[in-house]
Amino acid sequence: MNFSSITAHSNIKNRLIEGVRRGRVPHAQLFCGDSNSLVLPMAIAYARYLLCHNPANGDACEQCPSCYRTAKLEHPDLHFIYPVNRSKLARSTGKSDDKPISDHFLHIWREFILDNGGVFTENEWYARLDIENQQGKISKEEANELLRKMSFKSYEGGYKIAIIYLPERMNDAAANTLLKLIEEPPTKTIFLFVSEQPDTIIGTIRSRVQSIALPPLSGNGFIDSIRSEEFFELFSTLMRRAYTAKYLELFEWVEDIAPLGREGHKAFVDYSISMLRECYLKGIGTPSLGVVEGSSGKENLKKFVSNFSPFVNHLTIEPLIVEFELVGRQVRQNANPRIMFTHFALMVSKILVSAKRSIAAGE
Repeated sequence: MNFSSITAHSNIKNRLIEGVRRGRVPHAQLFCGDSNSLVLPMAIAYARYLLCHNPANGDACEQCPSCYRTAKLEHPDLHFIYPVNRSKLARSTGKSDDKPISDHFLHIWREFILDNGGVFTENEWYARLDIENQQGKISKEEANELLRKMSFKSYEGGYKIAIIYLPERMNDAAANTLLKLIEEPPTKTIFLFVSEQPDTIIGTIRSRVQSIALPPLSGNGFIDSIRSEEFFELFSTLMRRAYTAKYLELFEWVEDIAPLGREGHKAFVDYSISMLRECYLKGIGTPSLGVVEGSSGKENLKKFVSNFSPFVNHLTIEPLIVEFELVGRQVRQNANPRIMFTHFALMVSKILVSAKRSIAAGE
């Protein structure tokens, strides 16, 4: 994740970049916002910028070894803490489950973030961990492990960064241990706290961090989504292949979307319904009621909406929305993605092929 992949919150990005440029990087910062405000992606993008060897034009270079490792969340100077609990997944790693810590679940954490772009809720993280209806926690053992890691020299000679997701889940013992680190941090050590409920963080921690509040994205935030380009490609490809009834290529599309994960699938459905609305408004001659027409740039998006709008009409808009809402419910019920999206893609094709025939017949 780079700053450039987060097209929202420009003022906050500029503030962070300017702080680095001036050499004023607070050693303890608190990123606050709900799960849809891109708060975790912002913290990761900031960490990548700080660790980059050759930052330029207000962003990480994406080319240096540091950027490569950070993109995979495997940088040796970037550490993560997040709430965990006893789980079958921890036992499957061969590690003790009596006192679980983040490192026991690190491979799952990396996969989960890369699957959904870092946009997920606390409960969705717990569901991925399969912690059997328990709440996650950040324990003293976790804080001691971070204390040990931060005592080492930086692997690359630059910053050492710890991202603590949901510090509100720290118990008192963990908070007191981390407090010592925050009050007397080793050289070039940065703590980035990511919180959805900052008012519930233990006061001794909250009073020693610099807060950065990220407001929720607006109702039209799908255009500013961190994954909007990816979703546009998936949506437009689906519609083109469905319209031409290229079934083998539709099956290939299913293979492309299946790995996105539950959160990615939910976001794609929301994005697609918004796109259908834009196409319908264009088709009935009221594009000004949408958000694409008046947005700057996005020429490929505008061209697609213009070209596809004749096929999102009174015959198709309702059945298409029904199919997208149905697959959205199936996503939330954890249906098998390949089976679910195969049936969905074929139904979308059936709707569009029928509409094409009706248009050709002049109906």
